[in-house]
Amino acid sequence: MHGAIVKERIIACFILLPMLSLHAQLIWEDVSLPVSEDFISIRFLNGDDGYITISGVADTVYYTFNGGDTWIRQEFIPRPHPDCGTPQILSPAEAWTRRSNIFYKTTDAGASWDSVEFSAANSTIQHYHFLNMNEGVIGIREFVPGNPEKVEIYKTINGGQSFYPTTINVDNVISPSFFIWSIHLSEFERFGSDILWVSIYEKDQYWEYHARDMIISTDGGETWDYYMPSGDSHWPREHHMLTVDIRWYYNTFFGYLGETIDGGNTWYDYDDRLAPIICRQVLRTTLNDYWSLSHDGSTQFRIYHSSDKMESWQISYDPATYTPLSYIYFLNDSSGWAVGGNGTILKTILNGKLGDVNQDGLVNSTDALIILSCDIGMDVTAYCPMPCGDANLDGVVNSTDALIILSHDVGMDVPYPVGEPGCPENPAPCAGCE
Repeated sequence: MHGAIVKERIIACFILLPMLSLHAQLIWEDVSLPVSEDFISIRFLNGDDGYITISGVADTVYYTFNGGDTWIRQEFIPRPHPDCGTPQILSPAEAWTRRSNIFYKTTDAGASWDSVEFSAANSTIQHYHFLNMNEGVIGIREFVPGNPEKVEIYKTINGGQSFYPTTINVDNVISPSFFIWSIHLSEFERFGSDILWVSIYEKDQYWEYHARDMIISTDGGETWDYYMPSGDSHWPREHHMLTVDIRWYYNTFFGYLGETIDGGNTWYDYDDRLAPIICRQVLRTTLNDYWSLSHDGSTQFRIYHSSDKMESWQISYDPATYTPLSYIYFLNDSSGWAVGGNGTILKTILNGKLGDVNQDGLVNSTDALIILSCDIGMDVTAYCPMPCGDANLDGVVNSTDALIILSHDVGMDVPYPVGEPGCPENPAPCAGCE
């Protein structure tokens, strides 16, 4: 009878406690390769296939077939020409590369290459992107003496045998400012099978680049819609898309952020969101979550995370020794990667199970004992700040959480996701962690 009363009181405590949603916190795991090469970018074609590019080595990448569990050095050799750039990888055997206005393609990992040539008067190819071995788009900068520069996008559907101009839904994508010297296209970005977008950069008389405009295609590059955000006075340096409707830009020099969540009908401008950190790269993974690769003004590189639309920033990765990071990439909102010098590779993992304070993979009475010790002020700094100890998700780690974990350990049902992956961010610490 006495045990039944205790059980009822435990359940009553659960009912009185507020139920908060769980936000999994990502931490960075070092999965570097034992090589001396400097990695400069990482991309995934899907959840399994991805590749890493190497500084100063245009014909070789590191390729993964299993989501990054293993990486294989993949050489696309012989190169079709010494001046060709890093190939655009479509599969372990298929790739495109370019030298000037000549495109080369391989279907046997570089053992042989076929070439096709693009020709357009008064034009310079800026970037290209192939959806597969047959379909692709190229962006060109066209300049006729005595006329403003403008952007054109051409498409092929027959592997480069012929190209045709696509439709950009604006009279002319040209520089509107009298002091702009030239315009340039960014690299093409792709969402799914049909959505492509590209930024239009303008270079002013001070040789500064500004990503003023954006063009988007939702039909595989056949037609393009033209957008200029309302925050034009802020001189955006980078445009990005989270979805077709959610687009945003930023300027790392001035700390500006602008966004639309309704496809461009309404724009919101936020100032000084990047001011606390020196950004090299900013990514957005959800409506409110941002990630930044930054440095401290001298040598150290860090990764920062914001979960409140850059109102505040927290350090997500702060290496104990110098780590030369060059690029961060997110396949989705929970799968992040970073690469850098000397074979550096980092990937995100969930920060353990809810209730697993000592991170041994189990949720049991040992975890409850650690929390109880902390709650009475004993020194448990080896386990601090213990975000996984906030079992009831109320923002505080205390004896109530220990009671919940003990109940879970003896097989009682508890109305919290104890034992599930993911822990809340930054709960208030118990006394032994302060």
